[in-house]
Amino acid sequence: MSATSVSICNLALTHLGAEEITSLVESSRQAVVCNTVYDSTKLSVLRDHFWSFALARATLLPNGSTPSFGFKNTFDLPATAILWKFIDATSDIKQEGQKLLSNASSINLIYVKSDIGEASFDSKFIMAFSLKLAEVMCYRITQNASLIAIVNARYEQAIKEAKRANAIVSTPDALVIDTFTNVRR
Repeated sequence: MSATSVSICNLALTHLGAEEITSLVESSRQAVVCNTVYDSTKLSVLRDHFWSFALARATLLPNGSTPSFGFKNTFDLPATAILWKFIDATSDIKQEGQKLLSNASSINLIYVKSDIGEASFDSKFIMAFSLKLAEVMCYRITQNASLIAIVNARYEQAIKEAKRANAIVSTPDALVIDTFTNVRR
C-alpha cells in the first residue's frame, strides 16, 4: 500500500493513542490539527537530510541579470529546491534569497525537492516523519505535555534509523582533496 498524507497522519495519531481520520478536510479535531501542521512538518523533515528518494539534479544557467558587484552571474534556484549542494563548483557561490551568485558559467546542483509525493517516501522516513508529526500535534491532540518528550525520543531514534537506511542506498560524495586535507596527512 502506498503512503498518503492521511495514512501518515493516522500513523501519527496512532503514536498518540488518538482516533484515526478518513480525510484531512473532515471536521474532527484530529483532522483539523493534521491539516494545519502536515505540510510545514513534511517540509521540515524533508529539509533535514539529502533523502535519496527526494533528490533531483539540475544544471543552472545564468538568468541574464548581473549582480551590482562581486559576481558576474545570477542563477535562479529551482522553485521546489529546499536543500541543495553544489557539484564540481570551481568558483565561489553565494546565496541571496532564491538566487545564487557566482562567476561560473553554470552550476551543477543536487537538491531535495519539496513537491515529492508520499508514495515515493521510504518506509523508515515515513516512520520518522509520522513521529515528528505526532510530536508537533501532541499537545493539541492529547493535552499531555509529558508525552511530547516520549514521542520526541522515539522520533530521534527513528530519524537516525531513516538516515542510516538512506546512507546504505546512497553513494558517498567523493572526498575533496584540498590544502587542509593534505596538511592533515
